[in-house]
This record gives sequence, structure tokens and C-alpha cells, in this order.
Amino acid sequence: KAKQDMRLLPKFFMGFALFIRQANTVEPKVASHISTLIVRLTEAYPDIDLKTRLRACDSLKALLTVAYYRRGDFLSNILNRSVYPALLISVSTIPIANDIPKLCYEEYNHMWQNLLTPQSRFSVPSWIHEAGVNLESANSMQILLFDNWMTNVCRMIQRLNLTSKRSEIVKSSEMKASDSSPLGYENSLLPSRPKDFELFLNFVELFELLFSQSLGKTNIANRNRLSRS
Repeated sequence: KAKQDMRLLPKFFMGFALFIRQANTVEPKVASHISTLIVRLTEAYPDIDLKTRLRACDSLKALLTVAYYRRGDFLSNILNRSVYPALLISVSTIPIANDIPKLCYEEYNHMWQNLLTPQSRFSVPSWIHEAGVNLESANSMQILLFDNWMTNVCRMIQRLNLTSKRSEIVKSSEMKASDSSPLGYENSLLPSRPKDFELFLNFVELFELLFSQSLGKTNIANRNRLSRS
């Protein structure tokens, strides 16, 4: 049933997009509902089939672009409620059978690449037409999404406790070895909060995957173009 629900999620996103585009006013609670769906998509993303992933991301981009059309703080409300938890989920380790952790940042690289990479004017995607939006607004939305994403990256890193503490149990032989080794002291350090170190290392892997491709350059180019217009 959960997988069936996920296959319906693209329709929910596109349905919200078409509703918001036609509505004269939109209640603030709609932004809360949309944010909840975005977080739900992020949680389930590693287990969703590729076709549903692509459709969900396209429909979500359509929805966020329509939200951008409304101006005001509607899009900001959605992003402020959903990007940080989605980012945190993206770098978390998922426990599975036999207590073997599942690292999912490679799957989330696919999601964020899809959501953040600006659309090419040479190949206009079908969701642009289906939602009744234009390419310029879609790319402007993605620039705002990218800025919000980077803001929350900084927010997440600031909240992590990456300090270390000296191990209380160090054998005398290890102490002697540490006296003669420049790395001895570091070898006797333990993270104060191992979970925070794990999140940080997963984030570094995700960040490297994202920015080893064209995402950073394309967003910078678009932001520079927008600032000159």
C-alpha cells in the first residue's frame, strides 16, 4: 500500500499545482500540507522506482513554480518548512535488516540534481506545459530553491557537534607510542557525538556528488544572469 501511495504522489503534486494556479486565495495551511508531502517524498525516495522518482520530481517542480507565481511568502513558507528536514533525511543513515546501515546519499544526489538543476531552453520539459508555467519562472524558482538549500546546509553544519574528546581508556603501551608519534594524540580522540560526525561525513559525500557535476556552475550562471536583468 505504501508503494501505491508513492505512485500517487506525482498526481497530488500536480493537482496542488493546478489548484493553486486557479485559486484566488490560498490558505496558509496549504503550504503546511505541501511541506509534509515533500518530506514524505524524501523519506520514501530510496525505495521508489525510477519512473515514479522522475514523475514526482517533475510534478514537485511544477508545484513550486506555481507557488513562485503567487509571489508573497507562499513559496518561502513551503521551502522554510521542508528543505531542512529533507536535507537532514538525505544525509541520515537508514537502519535495515541485520543492523546493517543503508547509506542513501547516492539516491538523494539524483533527487537534488533533478530539483536544483535549471531547465534547458533547448528542451522544455512536459511539466512546464502541463502546469501552465513558463521556463523563466521555473528557473527563477530553482534559483530560490538553491539559495534556500545552501542556507540550510550552513544551518545544518552549525548545529552539528564536531568536537572531540580524549579517550579515557588508553593502554600504557599506546601512550608510549603516542609520545613518539605526531599522530598519537589524534589517534586517542573520540567524537563527542558520533552521530553528528556520521551526518557530516554523509553530507560531504552528497555534496561531492552534487558539485562534481554541472549543478554548481549552472546555478551560478543563472543567478548571475538574473542579477544583471
